[in-house]
Amino acid sequence: MTTFKLGYTNPLTDAFGAHPILGAALDLNDGVNYTILSPDGVKLSNVTRTVVSAGNIRSQGERGVRAIYRHPREIGVSLILGPSANYANFMNSIRQLLAWINASPNLPLTIQYQPFSASTPVYLDVIAAAHSIPDDEDMWLRLQLEPVELVFLCRPGLRGDRLSLSNLVMNPGFEGPSGGSLAPAVTVFADTFANLNAYSTLYGGGASLAANVMSVFANSAVTFGSPAWGAIQTWQIRFQWQAGLTGNFYLHYVDANNGLFVEITGANIVLYHKVAGVFHQLALGAITPTNGNRYWLVMTQFPSVAGDPPSLSAMLYNDSAGSIGSLIIAPVGVAYDAVTALSGKPAIETGGGSMAVGGVGHSNPVQYVALFGPGAWTFASTGSGIASGAWDGSVAGAPTSTNGNAYQGGPVAGQGAARIEAPPAGTFNAQWLAANNTGPAAITQTAQPLPSPGSTLGVSAWIRSVGMAASCTQQILIDEFDSGGNFLRQGTVAGASVTGTQSVWTQLAGTYVTGANCAFVALILSAVDNTNASVNGTLWLDNVQVWNQTATGQTSMPYCELRFPNAPAQLVVSGLLGDLPTPAWFAFGTYVSTFPASGILTFAIGRAAQTSRNAQLVGNSHGWYSTALSPQSTPQADASAYGGWYDQATVASGGWNPRFVSPRSSDAPGVYHVFGRFRTSQAAGNLGNVQVRATAQQRLEAWYGELTGTDQIGAYYGPYSAPIQLSNAWTTADAGQVAIPPFNAGARTDPTLSFVTPRQQWIDTTGGGSTCGLNWEALVPVDGSLLVGVLNNPSNNPYAPATNWLWSYFDGLLVNRASASDGPAWQLSVENVATPNPAHAGGGPGTQTTGTLNINSGADPYLTLDPTLAGASNILVATVTDGSGDVLAFAGEIQYSPLYLQPR
Repeated sequence: MTTFKLGYTNPLTDAFGAHPILGAALDLNDGVNYTILSPDGVKLSNVTRTVVSAGNIRSQGERGVRAIYRHPREIGVSLILGPSANYANFMNSIRQLLAWINASPNLPLTIQYQPFSASTPVYLDVIAAAHSIPDDEDMWLRLQLEPVELVFLCRPGLRGDRLSLSNLVMNPGFEGPSGGSLAPAVTVFADTFANLNAYSTLYGGGASLAANVMSVFANSAVTFGSPAWGAIQTWQIRFQWQAGLTGNFYLHYVDANNGLFVEITGANIVLYHKVAGVFHQLALGAITPTNGNRYWLVMTQFPSVAGDPPSLSAMLYNDSAGSIGSLIIAPVGVAYDAVTALSGKPAIETGGGSMAVGGVGHSNPVQYVALFGPGAWTFASTGSGIASGAWDGSVAGAPTSTNGNAYQGGPVAGQGAARIEAPPAGTFNAQWLAANNTGPAAITQTAQPLPSPGSTLGVSAWIRSVGMAASCTQQILIDEFDSGGNFLRQGTVAGASVTGTQSVWTQLAGTYVTGANCAFVALILSAVDNTNASVNGTLWLDNVQVWNQTATGQTSMPYCELRFPNAPAQLVVSGLLGDLPTPAWFAFGTYVSTFPASGILTFAIGRAAQTSRNAQLVGNSHGWYSTALSPQSTPQADASAYGGWYDQATVASGGWNPRFVSPRSSDAPGVYHVFGRFRTSQAAGNLGNVQVRATAQQRLEAWYGELTGTDQIGAYYGPYSAPIQLSNAWTTADAGQVAIPPFNAGARTDPTLSFVTPRQQWIDTTGGGSTCGLNWEALVPVDGSLLVGVLNNPSNNPYAPATNWLWSYFDGLLVNRASASDGPAWQLSVENVATPNPAHAGGGPGTQTTGTLNINSGADPYLTLDPTLAGASNILVATVTDGSGDVLAFAGEIQYSPLYLQPR
């Protein structure tokens, strides 16, 4: 039978039922009091689609530029009243029907409608209603035989049940870097030299072990780790100097004729790059090591982009009772090329004598390697062998384009993946943990939060492997923590386990029920082999997902990327349902160590009007690191910066043009604003001379292309602005608008054959210029849906949130309900965890003198999601920053009710 009920949708729960004023829902086809005529008793009009067109007086005809379903939908109902048990009931049913009809538009009404041939009800939000019931009650008895006509004007979309879009894992696609307070560098190899199972002999006699000291024999070389270690945040190693020794520490050993390394002799420390057998000296420093003394060598190789040789540094320290002591020297240099500088594993090579490495000291492990990402993840390895973790990005530790080793079956092309390298000998238990586990406080900020114990979680991850034996188990585990971030217990996700090599991408998925006192969980991908059968095997991990089935009521969840340990962040939501763009509830939170009086948080969240699988809209800024272009850039390590470093150069009137993305013209079509994090040392009186504009080059090659410019086919430049107000302070600046592609394309133009490099261009017209830094840049879409605003803690507010999550709520769910008082809202709340709490959200607009926390919107009043885009996926970019330009975390949650054109 056809279902047609008048009722009320509770906006808190999205449950359809009794009206708070009118009472129980009114069933207009119950067969007792009301009976809809069959088969044409309900007539649903087609909604009018309004097309906006434009023309040109020089050409014939017009073209459509926009279409919208704007006018109300009309639904007509023909029904017979009764039969009722008695006259009183009959009259009461008519009066009850009139009460519901006449309540609109003053009270919100919802129609639940399901035709006899449909499988799921839809809901119509009533704007107004009318009826054909006579005014004279004496005529009502004939309504048992004569049909009553009802007409409802409703919103155009037929609303489905509210859905949540959630993924509680930070950086689930392994595309975000380290940096900021929640995402330190990720240690992926640590050795106390309990054995030598982590090392392979390249040539010579290899090495021996005694008392936690590895002795690399004279004229020998050993290698370890992962070939995917492109950029290395830190390789730290303790060694003993012997007279006559030459020690070579290869960041990348390709073969005997190619490698990037630090050489230490009795007189010098030298940075070398050997290419095709030719030695290229990158940096030189004089040293006088003492025979028998121990030293610490700390090496860094910074990320770079395709074609740009990376910068590297080596810091030599004295040993102080087993810990790092005073700095001796710190040479820096730039590699000779951008190919061999990124290939091959690290290696330790000796000449002229043996070298002792390791030893028990206060700074254990005495050798470790850390990477610039993936942010908010932790790697660990136990067993008789030492497995290595890696961040398998396509460019030097900073994923910038489609990566063949990443999972490509998701809503967008994979740009990064986590990786496990089995050791060359021994057993291993290697784990990637979806949290920063440096301490309980870090767990509460980065693990997956739960509103209550006993929650049922949906869990999934995609894996692929080579060289793993049948004795190797790959499975998903869950670590549980209490509200203070203290470890409670570990459990296994039932059914999320495989053994042996997974030659194609395989999904591990299942459910997990949390135990008593559990407030946080952390997903673990574990690879375990208690034999030595999987030595030198490799496993990849990508697209991890954890959602709370109990809280969302959903046993399945489309893949989303909504949480990142540092912003800017590129978000993706997939599996959107419906036929129309729909208003959504969008909550985002950011962690603040302190938010004092006069504090300001500025945010921008833009949804792209088009979805492209290959779009990459966020990245670290890369200047040119060698001397071929001016000004020469130098990366600077900074744990608090996005990515764990920033770019620096002396900027003058000639301009500075670091790159952060370089897509094909077809990869990210749309209109954007170019945001960036910048600072200058220029004096306050000259800050007006420090200016920025948005620019976009179109070239036949990506990134910097041909340094002669012979591949450049176009360049767009916007107007300059001067946004900097403070010296030596980080500022998030909007350089203006760019489009991709920047110019109209002709019919025979192939957009896959050209590249667009949008970016910020900075100048300083003050004589001599100034030292400037640029950390990150982001393309914030402005052509889909855009949220921009400021969250204030007024100067006269005595309350200063500290170690809290500040949540902002942009709520468009009532827009579709269409009652007279319904509209969008933006509110805020202060929480202790990374979980939104909209039930007690409040507040609204304000200023720096209104006494309480307030939030102000400067663009769209709410977020819209568009299910009609390619793959039913939407791409968003989010930035959030404080008044100091700090790198902050971003956590998002979305709810929406899909809108349909026809019953389901």
